[in-house]
Amino acid sequence: MQASLGMGTAPAIPGYGLDAAWSPESCALSALIQKAIQDGIRHIDTAAGYADAELMVGRAADLVRRLNVRICTKLTPQELESGTLACSLQRLALDRIDTLLLTGLLHSEVNSILRDEKIGKRMAAAKQLGQISRSGASTYGTDAALCA
Repeated sequence: MQASLGMGTAPAIPGYGLDAAWSPESCALSALIQKAIQDGIRHIDTAAGYADAELMVGRAADLVRRLNVRICTKLTPQELESGTLACSLQRLALDRIDTLLLTGLLHSEVNSILRDEKIGKRMAAAKQLGQISRSGASTYGTDAALCA
């Protein structure tokens, strides 16, 4: 199996990463994403909460589809419940993403949220509708990861 490279878009969060001045009007992040894909990146990790990163990835949607780039985005349980997945797909300019991860889970709530029937049904429905291929959880710390 050939190794592939991945790219995270968390640096698009103002004050966190590459530049605090990223915005949807900024072409720099969009150009960086497109260049990364052209140079072999085949997995992009983003999130609804990463400022405008999903919009920037969406500007490369034609390349994503043509080169079969896997997209992983993250939603909080509250975002999943409120229908944010549809908004994420719209921002990404895609009908389907490879992976959806629940994020923002505190260690004390991992078990209850991952076993929540409504959450499970939402994730299963997204798979059944063809919106996602895989689902899981993005956790913080060893204890939360072990619970997940």
